[in-house]
Amino acid sequence: MAGANKEKVAIIGAGIIGLYLAWRLRQKGHSVVVFEQKSNIGGKPCSALISERIKEYLPISDNVYQKRAESVLVHFSKKDIRIKVRPAYLVFEREVLDNFVYNLAKNAGVEIVFNHEIKQIPDGFDRIIGCDGALSQTRQLLSLPRPVCRLGIQYFVSNTDVSGETIEVWPQKFVCHPRYGFTWKVLKKGKIEYGIIGPSQEAKKKFDVFLDKSGVNFEESDFQAAIIPQGLRLPKSDSITLLGDSAGMTKPTTGGGIIWGLKAGDILADSFPDFDKYRRKAKRFFIPKILKGKIAVSVSYYLGRYFPFLLPKQISIDPDLF
Repeated sequence: MAGANKEKVAIIGAGIIGLYLAWRLRQKGHSVVVFEQKSNIGGKPCSALISERIKEYLPISDNVYQKRAESVLVHFSKKDIRIKVRPAYLVFEREVLDNFVYNLAKNAGVEIVFNHEIKQIPDGFDRIIGCDGALSQTRQLLSLPRPVCRLGIQYFVSNTDVSGETIEVWPQKFVCHPRYGFTWKVLKKGKIEYGIIGPSQEAKKKFDVFLDKSGVNFEESDFQAAIIPQGLRLPKSDSITLLGDSAGMTKPTTGGGIIWGLKAGDILADSFPDFDKYRRKAKRFFIPKILKGKIAVSVSYYLGRYFPFLLPKQISIDPDLF
């Protein structure tokens, strides 16, 4: 793979997006080292509901995910709406997906270094890419502002009954900014996942109320939580850039970031090593979708709360806003 115009690349963070980019760049013949501060991959709380579009990026076989869901039942206060999602959602166990992408990168010859916390920009690399999540140290070292963040919380309950709706959602309105969020319930293999996304000041209290009303007995120690950023942040630099959650690449509608991160990874890999080109193309692609998503959330929550009769009982959407 060695040859002219090949770069030595450092990727900070061994999440799905960082490992995917490492795999793509390695396929192009670049030398890639991924630095991960933890001792292993995975461990990030994530609903792992990902549209079937993931198959456009990764060679996913049917045994990697648990089930396929073609609709989401949304419970507004006065009306239920069924959303047909096209492409469909795939229900993953996050650990399985993490390991799949890890092995893809490892088998391609990517070097992955664990237990390596980045406290300064690494030396000895031609290009550096921060894929280190919502609290990105790379972004902080670049003195970029932090995106607007919401809090995501998960709770799991053992379950052997696979009947019923695979995905259900309850829109929620909050006092603090950002004011819109939702609670959810997802049937997975052997368990039910409950969750909420909302402002950090209110999400936990509202989630406790939701679980109590749902008849779920819960233990505080079993909650899992993660910060969800939203708002594009890309540096004007020839040698350092950001990707995925570290750049705030998440959907305003659901907070999901995997498909958007994979798409951005393709834009970066195709633009590489021109980071300015990547920044321009990424903004051109994502900013209209961020605005469209914010408008869609505001309008749907407003209609669902005050004018539910204007909402159809069933609609079809692209869950990734493509």
